[in-house]
Amino acid sequence: MDFYYSPGSSVCRAVIMTAKAVGVELNKKYLSVGKGDTLNPEFVKLNPQHTIPTIVDNGFVLWESRPIAIYLVEKYGKNDSLYPKDPQKRAVVNQRLYFDMGTLYSAFSKFYYSIFRPTKPGTLDDYAKIQDAFKLLDTFLEGQDYVAGDQLTIADIALVATVSTYESVDFDFKKYSNVTRWYENCKKVVPGWEENWEGVQSFKKLIQGGLDEFKKKYGLLNPDKKSSTRNEINSSPKNRREHASHDQQFLLFHNLNAIYKGRPLSSPQFTIHRHTTFNMDFYYSPGSSGCRTVLMTAKAVGVELNKIILNLREGEQLKPEFVKLNPQHTIPTLVDNGFSIWESRAIAVYLVEKYGKDDSLFPKDPKKQALVNQRLYFDMGTLYAAFSKYYYPLIRTGTPGSEEDYQKIGTAFEFLNTFLEGQDYVAGDHVTVADIAIVATLSTFEAIEFKDFSKYSNVARYYENAKKVVPGWTENWEGLQAFKKRVQEIQAELKKN
Repeated sequence: MDFYYSPGSSVCRAVIMTAKAVGVELNKKYLSVGKGDTLNPEFVKLNPQHTIPTIVDNGFVLWESRPIAIYLVEKYGKNDSLYPKDPQKRAVVNQRLYFDMGTLYSAFSKFYYSIFRPTKPGTLDDYAKIQDAFKLLDTFLEGQDYVAGDQLTIADIALVATVSTYESVDFDFKKYSNVTRWYENCKKVVPGWEENWEGVQSFKKLIQGGLDEFKKKYGLLNPDKKSSTRNEINSSPKNRREHASHDQQFLLFHNLNAIYKGRPLSSPQFTIHRHTTFNMDFYYSPGSSGCRTVLMTAKAVGVELNKIILNLREGEQLKPEFVKLNPQHTIPTLVDNGFSIWESRAIAVYLVEKYGKDDSLFPKDPKKQALVNQRLYFDMGTLYAAFSKYYYPLIRTGTPGSEEDYQKIGTAFEFLNTFLEGQDYVAGDHVTVADIAIVATLSTFEAIEFKDFSKYSNVARYYENAKKVVPGWTENWEGLQAFKKRVQEIQAELKKN
C-alpha cells in the first residue's frame, strides 16, 4: 500500500497510527508540499485534489485522512472495535471525526497557520474558537476515557493527532482536565504513538523559527501572565457580553441556520403537540443545507421526522434543555428514542445504517463506502467551506468575502467537475448519501444566485439530473425558497441602513 504523506502533518499521522492499529504496513512516499511535490502531474493523476495523505491500495486510490482511517479498519481490521458496526456507536464516532475536521483542527489552522502566512494573520476571535473547541472536547470527555464510547476508536486516533499538534505550538490545555486526562492515557494506549510524536517534533522544528515571534505578537509567550489574548480580553463584563455576541453570531450563520425566521418552540421546556407515532425528534431550520441533507435522507429511507424548528435568532439553541441534548448546540440534531446525534453527514449515515432497506445509499463494501466518505468530507471541508467563507460575510454585512475566497469556490467546483467526469453520481453508479449532501450544498449556491454553474459542464449536468432522482428534492427546494426570501430581506435591510 503506497502512502503519500508528510510526517509533520497531523492528518498523515492519524493514518499512520490507524495503520499500526490494524497491522497494515505502509510503503511511505514523502511529499514536500512546500516544494510543490503534490502538484506533480503523476500525483495529480492519482489524486486530482492533490492533497495528502493519499493511499494507493492495489490500484484503489483514496485521500482525506478520516475516510482512509475508516477504510483501513473496514478492510483490514480484525474486528470492529475501532469503528463499530452498531449504527448508534458508529454515529458517535462519525460525529467526533467531523468535529475534529470542522471544529478542532479547523480552529488550529485558522489561527496557527498564519505562522506560515504572515500576510493573513489570525485574529483573537480565531484564538477564542480554539478555546471553545477545547471546551467542547472537554465536555464530550466528561466521565469518559475515550471520545466515542467505552473503548479506543479511530475518533480517538484522529483527535489525538490534532491535540498533539496543539502541543507542538505550546498551547496550554491543562485547564481542560478531561482532555488532559484523556490525552495522557492516549499516549499509552494508541498504537503508533511514538511515530506520531516524532512527526510532532518534525512539525515543531519546521515552525520553530516563527513560533516565538508569533506567540509574542499575540501575547502567548506566558499563558499565566497578563496578556492581550482573548482570555484576558474577556475578563471584563462588557467584553464577556461582546464575546457572547460573537459566539451567537457565529452560531446564527453556521450552516445557514439563522436565515430562516423559524417559529419559536412552544415552551421553554420544548413541550410540543406531536403525533403519537413519532419517535424521532429533528431539531432544524428549513433553510440550512445540513438540515436539508437530513430531510432528504430521511425521505430516501422512509423515516418520518418530528420536525422542531429552532429559532436561532432568539437563542433557542442555547437553552439548557437543548444543550443537554447537544452540548455543541448546533443544528441539525436528531433524537431517536433517546439517542442524540448531530452533524448532518453523521446523521445521514446513521439513518441509512439504522433504517435503510439496503446499503445502496451507504455501501458496506469498504472501497465503495470509502469513496462515499471521501465525498462527504469533500462537501464539508471544501465545497461548503468555500460557500461559507465567501457568502456568509455577504449575508451578514452586505459585503462578500475576498477575491481569494471567491477563487476557492471556483477551485472546489473544478474538483467536483473532475470527480464527475463520465459519472452521473459523485460516488459510484447510483445515488448515495454523498449525492444528497452535495446536492444540498449546490442548491444553496443556486439560491444565492451563484452565476458560474455553466462553466462546469459536468456539475451542471449532474445537478439537473439530481433534481429528478434525489429523494426529497421538493422539500429541499421549499427550504431554499425560505432561505432565499430571508436573504433578500436582510439585503434590503442592509441597504436601508
